[in-house]
Amino acid sequence: MTSDLDFHLFCPKGVLSDLVQGIWSVSRPTEADELHAWLHSDAASGLLINLSAPLGYDEQEVPAGVYLLPVNKQTTRVTLPPDALAVGVRFLPGAGRAWMMERFAFEQGREVITPLTSHAELMALAASLRACRGHRQRLSLTYRWLRANQTLNQPLPQVITEVLQALDRPDADMTAFENGVMSQRQIERYFRRYLEMTPKYYQRLMRARQTLLALKLSPLAPLADVALALGFADQAHMTRELKQLIKITPKRYRQCLTQGAG
Repeated sequence: MTSDLDFHLFCPKGVLSDLVQGIWSVSRPTEADELHAWLHSDAASGLLINLSAPLGYDEQEVPAGVYLLPVNKQTTRVTLPPDALAVGVRFLPGAGRAWMMERFAFEQGREVITPLTSHAELMALAASLRACRGHRQRLSLTYRWLRANQTLNQPLPQVITEVLQALDRPDADMTAFENGVMSQRQIERYFRRYLEMTPKYYQRLMRARQTLLALKLSPLAPLADVALALGFADQAHMTRELKQLIKITPKRYRQCLTQGAG
């Protein structure tokens, strides 16, 4: 986090905890240089409400407006210009797409940033956020709006929620869910519908994220030991996975941590 990046995050509890990971607000001063950051893969989608100058998201210019961010399958490069001002919502994996499909009749299968200018209430939310004074007001307003619009008549199937929780473990075995309630093929169809990926790919993403956490907690641990503990075939396998999914090698990530940039 740099001194010219003012970032605030609120993680809701209670009624929003099954839908939202976090609500965030970010701003940058007018005299700042352009800033590049990385949004790590988390298998989740989000809302982006850009209130100022165009932002950069995965090489795409994003003008002021309201957007649905695609499911994050790989680490994405974000560019924040001087005078940037934006608010966002990060949903839980699967839940965001279920909510968008119900609340806004969202069309499935899009893997690019989707403008939501046709939804009057979202544009009204953006106008209200633009009139707010400071991060606290913006976070509070966004939270209240989500509270008023959070009900899902058709939430994620319970078995999918259970699979998501189980796949957070590196040693998860999909065959454990073939219990007659839903076949592996049915589970895969639900994953494609709500997460735009297979259960196996989701598990790869979660293991990559767990690797980053393990390196943060034990930056001096031998990489071969970290790979073994997280179920990789070997250190080379771990390196390939992080390079593909997170766009950084374990060795480079550990260097960033020791240099204070992780």
